Amino acid sequence: MKKLFYVVLLVAMAILVYYYTPHAPHEIANWYHAAALEAHLAGNSDAAMNFLEQGVAWSPEQPDLYATRSEIYQRMGRHKDAIREQDRIVEICRASPSLSLGRALNGRAYCRALGEIELNEGLEDVQQAIEFEGGESAFYLDTRGYLYYLLGDLDLAERDLVRAKDLAEEMYHIGLIEIEQTTYAGLREKQRTQYDHFLAVIYHHLGLLYQRQDRTELADRYLSRGDELGYDPERGVW
Repeated sequence: MKKLFYVVLLVAMAILVYYYTPHAPHEIANWYHAAALEAHLAGNSDAAMNFLEQGVAWSPEQPDLYATRSEIYQRMGRHKDAIREQDRIVEICRASPSLSLGRALNGRAYCRALGEIELNEGLEDVQQAIEFEGGESAFYLDTRGYLYYLLGDLDLAERDLVRAKDLAEEMYHIGLIEIEQTTYAGLREKQRTQYDHFLAVIYHHLGLLYQRQDRTELADRYLSRGDELGYDPERGVW
């Protein structure tokens, strides 16, 4: 009964927004996306996918819908399907100057790295992202370094991952200071968790590299620090 009420309420709100809001399709898609995230967090992938399908039907040019669908496919081990969703994001961003093409390319590259497939294509993606954006980014260097690691080029992997770690630590400490200025405690905790997870992934990648290089002490240090900060593939922190 509760589920039926929720669906009826969602449909009713969709109708109201459609007739009274000029940005109706986008807003309705946002509602479906929120419902999908809630279902995904509850472990109901089928319901999440159904909500996302509805969201895409309302607003097919909304990248976050495809990003969430890609993440669900990754968690299911359907890596090629996950990459297909990232392909759509790249297409959308190429057609819209207001969206970040570099971020989209990096997302597809990392998706390929997580699936450990199409690694050379992933490397091409992240190289384009770096050239497109210019400057250094911990996100992009981590992706490229991890791809180099998977491809067996440990020297280039170390160069990128160490630099990504340094940049990420700078961002982390600045971010913690900024978070303290946030009044709402719940938001502070959410932002702190996001920063923790970002650094956790980079530490884990660096730990894997040192492990491959038989640098046991460094490997254990960074793998442990990654775990402490929340690295957990089962929860999508990877």
